[in-house]
Amino acid sequence: MFDGSRGSPALSGEQIPLAARMIAVAEAYDAMTTDRVYRPALSQERAMAELFRCAGTQFDPILVRQFVEMLEGDRGELRKQVATRWLLGLDQQAANAYWNFTAGPTPSPTASAPGECSLFEAKLLDNMYDAVVFVNAQGRIVQWNHGSERLTGIAGASIRQQHWHPDILKLADEKGEPIIEAECPVLAAITSACSRYGG
Repeated sequence: MFDGSRGSPALSGEQIPLAARMIAVAEAYDAMTTDRVYRPALSQERAMAELFRCAGTQFDPILVRQFVEMLEGDRGELRKQVATRWLLGLDQQAANAYWNFTAGPTPSPTASAPGECSLFEAKLLDNMYDAVVFVNAQGRIVQWNHGSERLTGIAGASIRQQHWHPDILKLADEKGEPIIEAECPVLAAITSACSRYGG
């Protein structure tokens, strides 16, 4: 508790590490806005009202205000900034090494063509329960595994090589509004990576 009424040792206010105070706000918001077995998710507005109600006792009031301001701000711009920051911190060689995308000697006859997976990688992706989608620098879908088919009902053969657009998955924001192409987090990540690495 921010006011020190619970917890051992009894820390309060700014004695509590900043990361712990931030996590407390974000975790509470996530818990309130996620469906549970015992209750449906609260609306964003009700969850924010609850954060404000408990500001000063359970949560750091300054962090609650900043968190709510972030939620009500330009989400598309925020996603773009986060994607850019993440991609700038990414070690290109280390990331590409996992998928053998780095330039090197002439590939052997059994090597995969650019954008394709080896037989091992293809089998690994297809047997994953989770949905995995690869979109290349040109915005074309090059991988759509069985998990993606299960989740979306869209067959991989019908979607591969299509241009990625948020309408494919009917992506929507927290208010249920369709995400427009300019605010799509997938396209923002691709654009940021291309401009960062000259793709």
